[in-house]
Amino acid sequence: MNLRYANLEGLILRDVHLRGADLREANLQRADLQGADLWLTKLQDSDLTEANLDRAGLGNSELGGARLHKASLRHANVSRANMPGAELDEADLTEANLSWSILHQAKLIGAVLNKADLRKADLRQADLRGADLREADLRDADLSEADLRKANLRGGGRLERSRPA
Repeated sequence: MNLRYANLEGLILRDVHLRGADLREANLQRADLQGADLWLTKLQDSDLTEANLDRAGLGNSELGGARLHKASLRHANVSRANMPGAELDEADLTEANLSWSILHQAKLIGAVLNKADLRKADLRQADLRGADLREADLRDADLSEADLRKANLRGGGRLERSRPA
């Protein structure tokens, strides 16, 4: 489905099936996408500012350069998503699955990643200033050159490497 450049601002799209859709550069500001199936979706350079993506499936999606300022992705599955340079400032990713995701050079300033699964995530050069990483699982995550100033890792943000079996 080709929805490139579409203006879907503020629409209620709960539980919608958009698997594999082309939503590059689409305007999804304040859209309600709770529980939406967005697996394998192309969302590069799209605007999802203040969108509600709680419990949405975004696995294996392309989100490079997407704007998700103040978006809610609580309990969302964003595993293996390609998100280099994505802007997630002040986004709520509480208990989101971001394992194996590429967040290289992503902006996560003030983001809430409480209890998020970030195992094996690529967070190289990510800006995590002031992020809430309490109880986040960061095992085997690559945090090379990431900015963690004032990030909250209280309560056991897990940073250790997994041991081979």
